[in-house]
Amino acid sequence: MRVYKFLSATHALEDLAEHRIKISEFSDMNDPFELQGVNFYSERADVRQEDIDAITQSIVDHFYGTVGALCLSRDWKNPVLWSHYADKHKGICLGFEVAAEIEIQEPNYVKCQERACVDPMFSEAATKRASGDLKSPAPKSQETFLRLLSTKFDAWRYEDEVRLLVRRDEKVGDFYFYPFDDKFKLTDVILGVRCPVPVAKLKRDLRDYPEPINITRAALSKTAFEMVVGSLDEPKPLDSLAQKLLKEVGKVPRPE
Repeated sequence: MRVYKFLSATHALEDLAEHRIKISEFSDMNDPFELQGVNFYSERADVRQEDIDAITQSIVDHFYGTVGALCLSRDWKNPVLWSHYADKHKGICLGFEVAAEIEIQEPNYVKCQERACVDPMFSEAATKRASGDLKSPAPKSQETFLRLLSTKFDAWRYEDEVRLLVRRDEKVGDFYFYPFDDKFKLTDVILGVRCPVPVAKLKRDLRDYPEPINITRAALSKTAFEMVVGSLDEPKPLDSLAQKLLKEVGKVPRPE
């Protein structure tokens, strides 16, 4: 599966040099509703809501403390993604091929927060305790956790996001990183339409990669609101072009 990561030019060059990508932490993601999209409840009279809330919070705290995500997109052509995540088109988009055996999570987009009954999970846990089987998979529990991880507000749908959930092991400075490898292979480097990074520098930086990396530059489509593959020529400053046009029509605004 081909996926993409939008970055500022500075962070993209750092990642290319180190052959790694930053792992996003749930507590620091753009959406403050991460892990907050599902409200759990029980229909059993012997289960208090405050106990369910406490259990839910402990699960959230566990994910905050140990699990991270590679937040990626299936689409590099969306100009809004370039604006939001690649420094207003001055950044770089990295393309990766993800091996089939890597499990990829897709968001469950919802219009409003969901409610989910935890009774099947409690029953499953009780059955496993009674039988002494505490090591085998617990499908109901896994389903509950994945629902909590994947539920997002529908307004985020434009990102066309997919995620790789990963454990956060060794911290490097202030962050955790995930290495490029055969199962998460760098394939493409796409320069933003306003990206000032010289192509020659990129080629030098990519020389030590075992396989050739495709370098392209995004351009504005002439027929749709999307990015397309353009020329690798260095971009002309858009503000200079605008000034030239204004001069030609004699409407140069006075500087403020």
